[in-house]
Amino acid sequence: MMAEFLVLRLSAPLQSWGEKGRLRIRDTSSFPTKSGILGLLGCALGVPRDDPQGTMEKLGNDVKLAIRADQPGTMLFDYQTAQVSAYHRIGDGSVAPAPTTLVLSKYYLQDADFTVFLAGSHDTLIRLQDALKHPVFPLYLGRKCCIASHPILDGIYEGELPDLLQSLPRFDKAHQLCMEKADDIPVLSEFPFGKESAFPRQDVPLRGRQFTYHDVYRGCISYDPV
Repeated sequence: MMAEFLVLRLSAPLQSWGEKGRLRIRDTSSFPTKSGILGLLGCALGVPRDDPQGTMEKLGNDVKLAIRADQPGTMLFDYQTAQVSAYHRIGDGSVAPAPTTLVLSKYYLQDADFTVFLAGSHDTLIRLQDALKHPVFPLYLGRKCCIASHPILDGIYEGELPDLLQSLPRFDKAHQLCMEKADDIPVLSEFPFGKESAFPRQDVPLRGRQFTYHDVYRGCISYDPV
């Protein structure tokens, strides 16, 4: 069955897609999270941080995605310290007396490249495409310090997901789009796309900065654009 997909290109020296991190430890997943991608789209749409209308929750229900890891990248660890003021409330809810130095551990994906396929209604995809062309807020890949090195918006494509995963140009090691054949490209998808395994992932945003689970499929494809 043919469908429409809004395609995004996520390429940057650093990306960070936290799943479980709190104040002191900020992790990153090996794939962009759905909440992180929706946050990027929310910036483009101009959704405020408190989101009183529940726009992000609705958008999470309106779109599904698949992510192809053209270049998985490598993990980078950043050790930081921060001084906090008197009786500062910390991540576990307790109160720290002054002076207090917090040790922060932050993780990033270094030199990673992803292609994201977003599925939804035609009107939703057009609205998101227009927003990405003229974003209200600055766009970033997981954290504000992670600025894209390649245009994020690619365009809207029509086809079957397995065919697009296997044929749409991917990033090579030089971070350039290429059409060279490659094997075992990792994919994470809300849609089944072949021989893959499903597992729950807690990265769908709800109101009040809460997150719920959804099933995703993880596997590999052979990239053959011919």
